[in-house]
Amino acid sequence: MTTENSNSQAMTYIRTNLLILIALALITSLSMAEPTLPNTVREMRIELDRVNFDLKGKDAKIRRLEEILPHSEALAEKNSKDAGFQMMAGFYNAQYASYRGGIGALKYAKASRKYLTQSVKLDPTIYGSSAHTVLGTLYAQVPGWPVGFGDKKKALNNYQVALKLSPNGLDSNFTYAQYLFSQKKYKGAKRYLEKAALAPPRPDRPKADSDVSKRISKGLKKIEQRLAENG
Repeated sequence: MTTENSNSQAMTYIRTNLLILIALALITSLSMAEPTLPNTVREMRIELDRVNFDLKGKDAKIRRLEEILPHSEALAEKNSKDAGFQMMAGFYNAQYASYRGGIGALKYAKASRKYLTQSVKLDPTIYGSSAHTVLGTLYAQVPGWPVGFGDKKKALNNYQVALKLSPNGLDSNFTYAQYLFSQKKYKGAKRYLEKAALAPPRPDRPKADSDVSKRISKGLKKIEQRLAENG
């Protein structure tokens, strides 16, 4: 075999393997690519559940939320009279604040409060008064003045409004039970957890329902322990 033929075969081998590597890289990048940005309220709700329950690891969740967060706010600004878009911008900010944590999360908690407050002004009933439940949680968990806007009275008011609007809802009963537990009102917490357990399933949110169901079971066990300890 001549040197020329050997070089030609070597170059063919290299080109073939390069093409295979490029093809594999393209396949891998496509398989790892995130879905496109959600553009409707329903799509945004589904995507938020996907982030919370399908993506593995805190870093992956944060990266995806960082992609969607400015988009959710742009949609809220564009649809300023639509309670659903205001609510979802509030949800994405609240979820990002939760995963980020620390003092840096306060900016996003404030943004969430702004959008959710606008949402409940437009329509407090959508998604079973979920905007009020998240507002209640923000007021309950964010530090109070002078650091943040936390306010136990406003938290309680939002939880109670949510229950009035959605007395049999999963979120309204579950979040209020969590609040009562944090206040060491264990009998009341038990009552609302048991009520949450009876809430009708949400066909479009099976993973969220499954997650809350597990948390209800754990919560009831903790309450029984606290009640036993307190006699």
